[in-house]
Amino acid sequence: MPNTDIRLIPAYNQIESGTLHLLSVDIFDTLLWRFVPKPADLFLILGKKLEKEGWLVPGVRAENFAYLRSMSEVMTHQKKKIAKAENTEVTLEEIYWICNGIFRKISIDEMIKGVKGIINESDVQELVSMEIALEKELTAYDWNILNLIQYAVQHQVKVILVSDTYFTLTQLHEILDRPKIGLLPHVAKIFPSCEYGCRKHAGLFSKVLNDLQILPQTVLHIGDNHVSDCLGAQSAGIASIHYEKYDVPFREVMKREWPEENVAKRFMQLDPQYGDFGLTALRSRAIHSTELLNLKKSEQFFWKYGASILGPVLTGFTHWLYTRCESLKTPRVFCLMREGRLYANLLKQYAPFYPQFKIQAEELWLSRILMMRACVFYGTEIELQSLLQIHSFSPYTVESFAKALGLDINQFGRLKKYRHLYLKAELHGELLWYISHTPSIRNTVITHAAGLRQRILRYLSRFLDLSTTQEITLVDIGWTGTIQGALQALLTFSGYKISVQGLYLGTSLRSYYALMQGMLREGYLIQGGFPKEMENGIRGGLYILEQTATAGLNTLQDIDDNGEIVHEKMKIPKSQFRQAEMIRKGIEFFLNYFGQHLQQEIIHLDPSSDAFKEQLRNILIRALSFPTSQEAHRLGNWSHDHRSEIKKIHPLGHDPYYEKYIKDMLPAGMSKDLNMAWPAAYAAKQDKYGTLAAQAVRTGLLPVECFLSQDTIPLRIFLDTGKGFLKKAHRHIDMRSNTNRAFYSFVRLTSSKGPIRQLRIELPKSCVQMKSLRLTTFSYKSPNPKTLIFFENGESAEMPLVYSFENEEVYSVQIRLVCKKYGE
Repeated sequence: MPNTDIRLIPAYNQIESGTLHLLSVDIFDTLLWRFVPKPADLFLILGKKLEKEGWLVPGVRAENFAYLRSMSEVMTHQKKKIAKAENTEVTLEEIYWICNGIFRKISIDEMIKGVKGIINESDVQELVSMEIALEKELTAYDWNILNLIQYAVQHQVKVILVSDTYFTLTQLHEILDRPKIGLLPHVAKIFPSCEYGCRKHAGLFSKVLNDLQILPQTVLHIGDNHVSDCLGAQSAGIASIHYEKYDVPFREVMKREWPEENVAKRFMQLDPQYGDFGLTALRSRAIHSTELLNLKKSEQFFWKYGASILGPVLTGFTHWLYTRCESLKTPRVFCLMREGRLYANLLKQYAPFYPQFKIQAEELWLSRILMMRACVFYGTEIELQSLLQIHSFSPYTVESFAKALGLDINQFGRLKKYRHLYLKAELHGELLWYISHTPSIRNTVITHAAGLRQRILRYLSRFLDLSTTQEITLVDIGWTGTIQGALQALLTFSGYKISVQGLYLGTSLRSYYALMQGMLREGYLIQGGFPKEMENGIRGGLYILEQTATAGLNTLQDIDDNGEIVHEKMKIPKSQFRQAEMIRKGIEFFLNYFGQHLQQEIIHLDPSSDAFKEQLRNILIRALSFPTSQEAHRLGNWSHDHRSEIKKIHPLGHDPYYEKYIKDMLPAGMSKDLNMAWPAAYAAKQDKYGTLAAQAVRTGLLPVECFLSQDTIPLRIFLDTGKGFLKKAHRHIDMRSNTNRAFYSFVRLTSSKGPIRQLRIELPKSCVQMKSLRLTTFSYKSPNPKTLIFFENGESAEMPLVYSFENEEVYSVQIRLVCKKYGE
């Protein structure tokens, strides 16, 4: 296969130039890559096996073994140094001799009966063999390095292997000997540090030069460790290529996905047979692809994000779709637009890697809001209420809601004066009652919905013979399955006996009703809202996945009388289109890269493996709820577009206010302010520890109280709706400080009695310094909220604060307050 690694290009150039006589290659994490994120993870898997088979003494568990096995290696080195041994390097046998006390001691009779254990402290050969076998089982050759070796041999360049290792030459031959590869005949010599008495950075390269009688200027070494491979080679005058396992950004990602101190989490992500399925190594190699040569530097981050973050998640999802469709005997799926184009393309591209079952993937333009409008069968309050269950960033106004139902706002009598009122939970009851209990208006709504249903059925008839079709399988990101439920209701109401089933990346807790009715509404990584911490953790961040899939595709506005799709243009910046395109290219690269390794049986995959799914969950939740600063800055500038009639976009994680005051918020409050689309991005830009704290609260890892202080400031808010201020406060809040000794409060106030005339805010006198006060007002006179800003220029505040709205007819106010105590 052709070289796909950008780091190896200089090696090819040097071989072609004829100046290279010897190619030196490191073995582990260079020539071979492991199916675990770090070498010590192999000891966790081995520990599981030893515990299961009964090798370990009581009181020693798998995680204990992993730690003790690592410590034994350190202690063996130290023991030799203290003894001033000539060869301070250690062997695997010596390591197991040191920790022999953790293994059961058995008699010869017990051994003959098959009882697991050791007879004496030197009887460790079977343990050594088990580790060597596992090392062989959980490693694979890097095909780019193999290609380079083959190229070197073809150009009469000798190849040697040099490794800092406790494996002897015989043991290395056992690990490297794989008949399908046939590498060993092409290797001139292997230099294991344990047999040569020193490591690469401590003189091993000098011994290599002396042994082979070759000039250092004609040698090139390739290895993953900067100190041993690069500095060690350079100290001997040998040129080197750093074949690093993780670059700096990806190393930060791995620290968060695989925390060192959380052994339980590492256990959950490691399969006892396949480790991490090679996922970590493939991700780390993908970000060094030669595909980057064709990209501008400004585009490379987005391609890498697609290849190393979203690529693995969607590749796992795609593979799972094939396995589920095969078991369901469903050869045809409909991918819901706009995201569906990405999923349909991935299913088509993955087909060669799953030849045993073919899927016909098609795009289906159906949106949640369109289907919900079509499912108004009787014009009841419950049906109308379901239409209002949309995202808080784009609520209906009375006028836009009327238009969506096919009504004229002027039909609403006295309610038409509220045309600009946003339909929040506190205010829409009277409107829904009016529509559902006014026969002429209700009949108009029912007729309008019936017409939409007929247009949708005409559109569906272009793909399906509805009279003979028995089932329709939908594919989407998830989470509630609203479109699936609405389509099922529409078809049933129209007299078609068609079962609609859904396969999703995840489904929420709100899908419980469909599950209780026997509907197939299945999520891959999240099923029915569980694991619950996963669903809570990714809130807001899913926009990244959505916008990656939808950028460049206009929203669905309607379906015309001929069953043709009517689109509405949106205003996503062109730069975002290009960046999303780069992410998609990265996703597609990883899918093919992974599939090629799967096809050649370099890796094996069980998509239903709990460990594999846990890995993908952690990749996704880390990216969406605990982004790195780089991810937050690059992706936080993206915008999210709303349904067509709103014609509005909002930034995901870029707002000067939140970026300035995010450190003043409590971790729990970072996700409560619904004006923040992706709260984790604001925190990641300013305070990565704040991001971690917010994630811990959202996922339930730590209770909210962990981040509360005993220090409080009482905040009292009074409203005057025409009769003056009452003695009792409309809202009383004891604001608590965060770890930065700052106080933040976000309060939403709505009046159903009449317009708000005045607002009064009371804080303790002379002890509070105001940093910011923002009032966002919503008026009956205009659909556009108005923001008032106070105290951000350092002016002092006198209590109480009173603001008059005069004749603005304000019905709702949102208050954002940031303050601190004097002297802090």
